[in-house]
Amino acid sequence: MAFWDNPIIDQYARNEEKSEWRLREFLNQETGFICRREVPDKGCDLDVELVLDSGKSSSWKFPVQLKSIENLHLIKEDQFISLSFDTSRLGYLMRRIPAMGLVVLYSVKDDQCFYEYVDKIYSRLMEERESEEWKKRDGISIHVPVQNRLNAQTVQHLHQTFVNRFEQAMIMQNSHGEKYGLPSASLTPEFQYDFHNPQHIAKFLSEYGILLLNNYDLDTMCQMVFRLTNFEIYRDKTLLLVAAVAYAETGLHAESKVFCDKLAKQNMSPDEDLTVSFVNMKNELALGYITTDEFIERLNALNKEGLDGQHIITIEINAIHYQLAKQKALQEIPLSVLASIEEVFERIETSNCRPRTKGLLILWNCDNLSYYTTSIAAAHMGRFQIRNSLGNPVPLSESTANVDRLKALENRFQSEVAKPKKIAAEQQDPFLQAYCLSLELKHFIHHHINFYSFEIPVYLEPGFPQQIHEMIQKATVAYNEFLTLGIYVEAYNNLCNLLEVIELATRGYGFQASEDQPDLHTVKSQMEEQFDFPSRPIVFSQLIERKRLEAENSPQGMAFLKDLSDDQLEGFARVTQESFRLPDGLRSHLLNEMKAYRMFYNRCLDPNIEVLQFRTSHHPEQLYAAPIRFILRNKSTGIQTTPSADMDGLLRSLNL
Repeated sequence: MAFWDNPIIDQYARNEEKSEWRLREFLNQETGFICRREVPDKGCDLDVELVLDSGKSSSWKFPVQLKSIENLHLIKEDQFISLSFDTSRLGYLMRRIPAMGLVVLYSVKDDQCFYEYVDKIYSRLMEERESEEWKKRDGISIHVPVQNRLNAQTVQHLHQTFVNRFEQAMIMQNSHGEKYGLPSASLTPEFQYDFHNPQHIAKFLSEYGILLLNNYDLDTMCQMVFRLTNFEIYRDKTLLLVAAVAYAETGLHAESKVFCDKLAKQNMSPDEDLTVSFVNMKNELALGYITTDEFIERLNALNKEGLDGQHIITIEINAIHYQLAKQKALQEIPLSVLASIEEVFERIETSNCRPRTKGLLILWNCDNLSYYTTSIAAAHMGRFQIRNSLGNPVPLSESTANVDRLKALENRFQSEVAKPKKIAAEQQDPFLQAYCLSLELKHFIHHHINFYSFEIPVYLEPGFPQQIHEMIQKATVAYNEFLTLGIYVEAYNNLCNLLEVIELATRGYGFQASEDQPDLHTVKSQMEEQFDFPSRPIVFSQLIERKRLEAENSPQGMAFLKDLSDDQLEGFARVTQESFRLPDGLRSHLLNEMKAYRMFYNRCLDPNIEVLQFRTSHHPEQLYAAPIRFILRNKSTGIQTTPSADMDGLLRSLNL
C-alpha cells in the first residue's frame, strides 16, 4: 500500500465486529454475564464471568469461541450446522475445567447466533468417529444444532447450567479435594452437601430425613438412601427410619423389615413408633406373615392420638384400600365404602398439606375410587348378563339408572385426578406426574378387564386404536420415570401394565404394537430376580386364553360354581332371585342348590358321574318352594341314586 493509503476494513473485520455485538446483546451484565476480550487471544475469543443472583461477580469464568460465517452449511436433514474448526482450539476449550465452555456461531445472513457446549461437541465427535484418529488432525468438522439459538430463554438456561457446573465443582473440591492434594477449606462460607458423597448423604438424611418422610418426598429419599451401605444406616436411628420406609415403598420388603427390627431396639418417640408399626405391618402383609384381615384389624387398632391430619388420612386410605382388596366377584360392596372415600377427599381438600403431598393423597384415594368404580361396573355387567341368560332381561329404566350411576362415578374420578395432574404440571414434578400416568393406566386396564370378560366390543368405537397407543406411551413414560427416580416397585408395576396393554391390543383385539414383547418380558424377569419381586402374572394373557378355551369347550351345567366363595354364592343367588322374581323366603333354597353344585364339582372327579335335578315343576316359584333334590347318575352303567337334597350324603353313597 502507498503512503497515502489507509488500512482497508475488509468484510471479515466487519463480520467479526457484528458477531461480537450480536453476542453481547444476549451475554451481558443484565443477563448475568461479564464478557471480556481475551488479549492476547491464545485459544478463545472471550472470557466470560458469571454474575450471581445477588448481583455480585463470582470469579467463575468460562471461555467462548466466536465464529462468523456468511452462509450456513446444514446437514442431517437441516438439524445441524457443519463448521470447520481447529482441533487444537477444541482441545484447549475442553481443558478449561470445570465448566469448559461454548462455541458460538454467528450467521451473517440470518443475523443470528447459534451455540453449543464444548463437551457436547466432543461427545458427538466421539460417537460419530470409530476411533480417536481425528484428534491428530489440524482441523475437524463440528456440528452445532440449529435449534440452539441465542434468545432470552436460552440465555437463562445457559446461565443456570454454568452456575450449576461451578457449584458442583466447588462442592466436589470441598468434599474430595484433600484426597488429591487440592485446597478444600473455606471455599464457601456455608457448608454445602455433596450428594455424590455417602458421608454427606448420611449427614443430610440424619438432619432432614424426618422432614422428607413427613412431606412424602419418596423419590428424593429413595435416591439418597440407596447410596448408603447398611453399616452407615445402622449407626443412626433417623437413617434406619428413612431406610425402612424407602425400602418398603420400593417393594424391597424383606430389607425394610430388617431395618424395622433394628428400630425395635431403639428408644422411639410415639410418632416414630407409629411409623415403624405401620411400615412393618405392610412388610409382613407383603411377605405373607399376616393376612389382609389381620392387617386391617391391626391398622384400625393403631393409636392415632396426637397424629397430624395427613397421617390420619394416609391410614384411612390404606384401610379403605385393603377393605376393597378383600372384595370378590359377585360380592356387594357396602355403600359405606363410597362414603368413606368421599370423606377422605373432603379431609384432603381442607388439609394444610403442601401441594405435592396433597396431590399424592388425592391419587392414593383415587386408586380406591377407581377400584370401587370398576367393581361396581363389573357387578352391573354380570347382573345384566346373568339375567339375560335366565330369560329375564334388565328393564331399560334399571339399565339407564345403572349407566347414570357409573357415569357419575367416572366423572368424579376424572375430576379428582385432574387436581394432582395440574399440580404436577405447575411444579414440573416428574414423580407426581409418573403417579398420575400410572393411575390412569391402571384405571384403563381394570375397565377393559371388565369389557373383555363380558365381551363388550369397545374396540369398535372410533378412536379406540389411538387410545390404546396413548396408553402404551403413558406406560412407557411412567416406567422410565419411576426407574430413573429409583422407585423400583412402581417401575416394575408399570412395566407389567405396559405388557397388559400390549397383550390386550395385539392378542385381544388384533391391533399392531411396535414394542418388542419378548424383550419386555426379559426385563420383567430381570427385575423380579434383581429385586426379589414376586412374579406378577399378565392378566390379559390368562383372560384371553380362558376365553379361547371356553369357546372351544363351552362348560356345561353349573361347573363354574366350583371356585366361588360363600359370599360370591350369596351375590349370585341374589341376582338369580331378582331374575326369577322369587320371594325372599325362597332364596335359601336357591342358595343351597348352588352350594350343592359347588360341593359336587369339588368332590366328584369321575367324568362318568353326572348330577341331575329331580324336578316336579319348571316354574321357578314352585321349583324353589322346597329344597332342591338331586340324583347322581353313572353315564356308563346308567345306575343312579335315589333323589335327595343332601348332596354330601349322595356323594358318600358313591364313596366320593
